Amino acid sequence: MRPLDQKRESNYGQNIYIECAANSEEILDLAYTWKLNGLSMKDKYRENSTVKIEGGRLKIENSTFADAGLYECIVESAVGMISAKTHIQINGPPGPPGELNRHDLLNDALT
Repeated sequence: MRPLDQKRESNYGQNIYIECAANSEEILDLAYTWKLNGLSMKDKYRENSTVKIEGGRLKIENSTFADAGLYECIVESAVGMISAKTHIQINGPPGPPGELNRHDLLNDALT
């Protein structure tokens, strides 16, 4: 298996491509499983999703902060299993500020 970059950075809204390539004897069938933060991505991403999985290829369209995390590609065959991990960081502008409270400075002035 070709190792994945340990850490990758992308900007908010960009497409991200991760390819997990494994070599084996032709007679062995390979099964690819993708995980995000330790949870299987199989059930989470369905049609009309911004995440497309095709075997060892994962594509994230129009990435958001929710797409950041630790991705793991697991390749299994009849003779064993191997995996590779990469951490995806999404960079972008901060979100809107949370609740702001007005503080009356005149009442707190030192005399």
